[in-house]
Amino acid sequence: MAPKFFLMLESKTSLVSNSERRDIFHETDEEIGLKVKKAHEAGLIVIVCLNKRKIDRDAGKTNNIIFAQNQTCCSQTQQIGNALSLVIVYEPVCAIGT
Repeated sequence: MAPKFFLMLESKTSLVSNSERRDIFHETDEEIGLKVKKAHEAGLIVIVCLNKRKIDRDAGKTNNIIFAQNQTCCSQTQQIGNALSLVIVYEPVCAIGT
C-alpha cells in the first residue's frame, strides 16, 4: 500500500520487509530501503523486519545478511535525517516455520 493510504486510515505505522514478501515477491534490500524512505517521508513509523532463512544460517551467512539488510535500511533513514521513527525487528524465518 502507498503511504498515503495508511495516513487516510489514520495509521501511524507501516510494516516493511517481512519474510513472506522477501521470499514470494523477491524484494531486494534496495527496494525495501526505498519503501522505508517513502514511508518516513510520509511521516509514518516504519517497522522493518530483518530476516534470514535456514539455508543462510546453515551456511554461516547470518551476520552478513542481517548486517547488509540493516545497512540498507539505515542508509535510507540517514538521507531524511530521522531514524527515531524506525523500529528494527529480527525475524528468523527458520524459527517461525514460514
